[in-house]
Formats: sequence, structure tokens, C-alpha cells
Amino acid sequence: MTNSLNLWIAQFFCYLRALPGGGNADEIETKWRTYDSFDKPVVTVYGSYDSGKSSLLKRLLVDDGKEVPDWLTVSARRETFDIHETEAFGCLLRDTPGISGGNASHEAITYGALALSDSFLVVLTPQLLTADREQIVQFLSGKFFNISLINPFVQGSLKLVVARMDEAGADPSEDEDNYRNLVQRKQDELQQILKGNGIDVTPSCIHVVMADPYGQVGNTKQPSASDYNELRHIDGIDSLAETLRTFPTALPALRRKAAVRYFSWVGSQSLQVIESTKIIRESALEECRNWVERIELLETELDALVDAATSDMEGTVEEVLTSVSRFGAATVEELIELIQPRLENALERWSQRHDVALNRLIQEAESELKQRATRPSAERLFDILGNQSEEDETTGTDRDRWILGLRQLGNLLNQGLQAYCEIQMGMTSEQAALELEKLYQFDGVRKYIKVLPGGKKLSGMEQVEHLQKQLGFKRALETVGPVLLEMGELVVNHIQEQQLAHQKVQHRAKLREKIAISARDIAIDALDEWKDRVDGFRRWLEEKKEAYFRHEKGLHEEVELLNKKMNELNKLFNDLQSQKV
Repeated sequence: MTNSLNLWIAQFFCYLRALPGGGNADEIETKWRTYDSFDKPVVTVYGSYDSGKSSLLKRLLVDDGKEVPDWLTVSARRETFDIHETEAFGCLLRDTPGISGGNASHEAITYGALALSDSFLVVLTPQLLTADREQIVQFLSGKFFNISLINPFVQGSLKLVVARMDEAGADPSEDEDNYRNLVQRKQDELQQILKGNGIDVTPSCIHVVMADPYGQVGNTKQPSASDYNELRHIDGIDSLAETLRTFPTALPALRRKAAVRYFSWVGSQSLQVIESTKIIRESALEECRNWVERIELLETELDALVDAATSDMEGTVEEVLTSVSRFGAATVEELIELIQPRLENALERWSQRHDVALNRLIQEAESELKQRATRPSAERLFDILGNQSEEDETTGTDRDRWILGLRQLGNLLNQGLQAYCEIQMGMTSEQAALELEKLYQFDGVRKYIKVLPGGKKLSGMEQVEHLQKQLGFKRALETVGPVLLEMGELVVNHIQEQQLAHQKVQHRAKLREKIAISARDIAIDALDEWKDRVDGFRRWLEEKKEAYFRHEKGLHEEVELLNKKMNELNKLFNDLQSQKV
């Protein structure tokens, strides 16, 4: 083995060990070291199960004076189910299970033996390439080892053996010339077939033989070489035996080329595994992205549902408050009595409407994600991720009826009514009451204006005159009590009649603004319980999305690593192909 080839092999094992799972580097290295320790060339006998391999091996052993092992049985049945080895002509002859017998495990054993071999005897029947055509063409072309491998065999190390020629139609014992012509035609025919498949072989690579003419030896346990003498001069075995005798002297060159074939084959297997793994990971990555995309769409639907429900809640509360304000309630208690049943009914209708929408979205999401989890692409994804279950159930408490917290409603409305007085009079209701009291204590309006130097007071003759005319109303106001006085509505009607229309517009705008603010506050309180369910569903979606985000990131990193490993392996192949071996 050359130093450059040994260095390449070391680099290849480093590459395998860097693969996820180690790339079976230890097993592959053990097989190679064991094989490389053989001091004889390994010759693999390869062909269909009924091609005559066993008869050929038995004949070669007998001609070399070796004992026939017990496992070597001549039969038309599939007798060879494992790799068997024996020695002849200075070579280690390896018998393999037949191909095209419909047994995938037998073929796998055979292919493993082909990958670790110095030379080959490819045994064919007189019908040449039939059912095993594709496998043999792949092997002879070198594509079996690696599609880009050039000159996969040392010249002369690959032999095509057309066996069982005594069954081809010409009887060599009666018409020797006719038989020799048939042998030549078979050689020419095989050359043309191979050439049509892009494989050039020289005539010296093709041996046409009769290992046991007419089955005369058959299953005799230990025949002698003389048992085959009758047709030895034309049975073709001597020529094949001479070729085998040349292999031991060519062992260094044979072993170097065997290393190139073996590691090309192992590398091509690794490349196929990486490519297959990459395709699976890319499919899983796409499936992850599909899950994330669908969950994001569900989140968008949930956001739209929440926005609609929130807007509807605010509008519902504002509508109730605005409609009640038209009743002219005199006290906060009266307002609450008006508002409470109306608000409860409105919120109950709101609850039913939006609970239905939320339940429908949750059920549709659960059903869709469960169904999606049963698709083949999703099942493959879960296999990759460790059989993670997608049978999660959305949990949450049953929705209770809305319990309205109206304790703050009185304060909210009272603030609105106080603001109403400020908007209409420019002063609080308390300040307006004091000013009326002062005016009542003086004899006339002019004296009231003259005596009070400044500060908050009634200003303008017209206002004062109006106020003076309503002193009787003051007495009535005192009897009605402070609540009506706080509302300030009657004071406004008599003091600022000239500005009423304009100020009412301003008042409505500000009052509506305050009602809208109050409505939002009430809506927020009422939405809290409903949003608990929303938040639970949202967390469920977010947890799933986060999990798929993590898986997507991990799968993306795996795909990138596999791409890197494929590039590294292809570079190793190129380096191997460029070596002079």
C-alpha cells in the first residue's frame, strides 16, 4: 500500500468518526484490517445461484490437489447461504450466495464479499446475461463500487467464466470442432453484449468452461483429477487455473486496487445514507415550518377574535352607559339601579357570542392539529424527534358566568357628573352653591359684584340678573339636597342660558370621552375571566410553536452539517480517484 493511500484511508476513518453516530467506523476498519492481513489474494466467485459456481470450485480444488470441504455441494438448489472460503493455486477462493434467487439477504452478503476482494470470477450460464443482467453490468462497469470510479480492476484480475457449456447444445465428445466454434461464438456474443452496455473486455478475460462435463463426477465426495481427464483438453479449466496462479505474484497491485474499490464502495454507501438522511431531515424541516406557519395562522385568528371581542365589549358598555344617561337619574344610586340589569344582560349576550367563537376556534385548532399529526410526513417528523406525542389535550377551567364588579361603578359615574358641572359652569358644584349663598345675602346684584374683589364668582350682569330672578329656586334647591346641587344641571340652565347650546356640545364630547374611558375600564374587568381562557389557549399555541421552532433550528443545523459532510466526502472521493494505484 502506498503512503498516500494509507494517509487517505486514515483521513477517511477520521471523516467517518466525525459523522453523527460515528459512521460505523470501527466496524468498517475492523473488516478492512482483517482483510488486509490476508497474505493471499482473495478471489470471489460471483454469479447466479444456478450458474455452476459450486461445480467450478470443486473442479479447481481437485485440480490443485486440495481436499473438497463438506460445505461444497453440487446441486441445482440454493445450497450456499453464506460466505465460504477455501484455498487453491495460492489464492483464497470465496464462494458467495447466488444472486437473482429472490433473496435480498443473500444478495447483501454477496455484495459485502465483492466489496472486499482482490480478484473475481464472474460465473455465467450459456444463456449469458439473463435475470442477473443489471447486477452484473453494474458490477463490471464499476458502478457497483462507485459511480465515478474509473478502471476499477487491475488488468486481468476480472474473469468472466461461461460455465456449464456441456449444456449449450454442442456435444464436445462427438463433434469437437462444432463445440469449439460454439465456444468462440459465445465469447464474441458476450463481448458484444458488454460493449453495448459500455463495457470493454478483452477475449483473454472470457473463459468458456465445462467444470464437470455431463455431471459425471457430481457429488462424489473427493474425486481425483483424473476423473476429469476425458475432456480436459477442451473443457477450458487449465487456462483458468493458469490465470489463478498469476494472482499471488500480483498481490500488492491487487490489494491497492482492492482498497480503492472497498473504500469507494463504503464511501458511496455512506454518501447514500447521508443523502437519504438529508432528504428525510429536509422533509422534516419543511414539516416543522408548516406546523409553525399553521400555528401562527391560528394565533392570528385568535388575535382577531380577541380584538373583535374587546372592541365589542367596549362598545357594549359604552352603549349601556350612554343610553342610561338619557334617563336623567337624580342620584348615583338611581344610575346604578338603571345600569346594573342592563349591563348584566348586555355582557351576558356578549359572553355567549364570543364564548361560542372562542370555543369553535379552540376545537377547530385541536382537531386540525391532531389530524395533521396523523399524516405520514408528521409521523416521520415525530419519529425523528423521538416519537413525541401530539395527543396533548387543551386544558382549562369551565367558563363561569360573568360576575359583574359594580362596586367601582358609582365612583366612576360620580366623577363624570362632577366633571359635567365643571364643564357647564366653569366651577365645581360646591363653588356654585357658595356663590349663590353670597348673592342671597346681599341686597342687590351690583352690591354683590362691587363688594367681592376677585376670585371665583359669578361674573357679568346678565348672569347675575338671571341668578337673582331665581332666588326662589335657591330655596327649592336647599330643600332638594346636596346631590341635586352637585349635579348642577338646574343652576346651569338659569345662570348660563346664553352659552347653553355651545357648552352642551363641549359637555357631550367630554362626557362621552369620560364614558368611553369608564367603558374601557369596565370592559377590562369584564374581559379578565374570558381572557384567562384565551391566554390558556394562546400559551398552548406558543408552547407548540416554540417546540417546533427549536426542532426547526436543530433540523436546519443537521441539514447544514449533512451538506458539509457530503462535500467533504465528495472531496475525499476525488482525492482517491486521482491516486495512481
